[in-house]
Amino acid sequence: MHPKAQPGCRIECPDSQIKQQRRTTGPPHIFAPVASLGAALDNFVRSLPWNRSETQVSVEAADAPEGTSQTEAKTGTVFPARFCQRGNSHCGTLQGVGVRSKKIAGIKSINVYSLGLFVDPEAAKKSLESYSNKPVAQLVNDQDFYDALMTADDVEKTLHLNIAFGSISSSQFWNAIEGALAPPMKQLHAEDALNEFARTFDGVKFRKGLPISFCIAKDGELTSKIDGRDSGTIKSKDLCRSLLGIYLGASPVSPDAKNSIGTGLASLVSSDA
Repeated sequence: MHPKAQPGCRIECPDSQIKQQRRTTGPPHIFAPVASLGAALDNFVRSLPWNRSETQVSVEAADAPEGTSQTEAKTGTVFPARFCQRGNSHCGTLQGVGVRSKKIAGIKSINVYSLGLFVDPEAAKKSLESYSNKPVAQLVNDQDFYDALMTADDVEKTLHLNIAFGSISSSQFWNAIEGALAPPMKQLHAEDALNEFARTFDGVKFRKGLPISFCIAKDGELTSKIDGRDSGTIKSKDLCRSLLGIYLGASPVSPDAKNSIGTGLASLVSSDA
């Protein structure tokens, strides 16, 4: 019997299970002879405790009438086909997934978190109807198309992150987000909303597999959920649009994620799909 749905932003996985797979790795051979600096750094990074594949979190949807689940290839995170913002209503469908990576020493790339974007499909098709006569390939490369989604206040959206880098702290995570949010928020004179958003992460213990959701309602309210618990609601259209801009703007932090989301969204909207 399915558990009773509770109000609030949550992944709808009525029959899902969180699967943890553990495996034991041998001792790191960071002092073994290597042929190059790149190989040495690669061995070292694999030996770090947060990069040993001790746990793999998989969130699956067993009952999803619309859309399909997707697996982010680099982290193995499985995103469900649907994400429900308030109980079993206002459910968005998955448009695409990707990963936020960061280089260390300018050589080795670390996967910080995986991400997926869910949108209300019917509202999106109605709001973006003017793009329906354009082919998918054209829309994926059309920044106006992404801008139209980010500014569509009548389309509910949910950005879901899953932490993949187990050693990151809340301050490090926030510093990265703030670095991307601060310029547009200051330009819009919305520093108060940015400061309020910063408090969302106070005291949060980051770990590998930690789920973070940002749900954007039609009225411009941003509701954050961390590890399944409500972490506050902020009413600021500027914050909602700026947050989406990190991933869908002209200079996204994860181009692959933007391309995946754009392809899914364009396929939803385009009559040529």
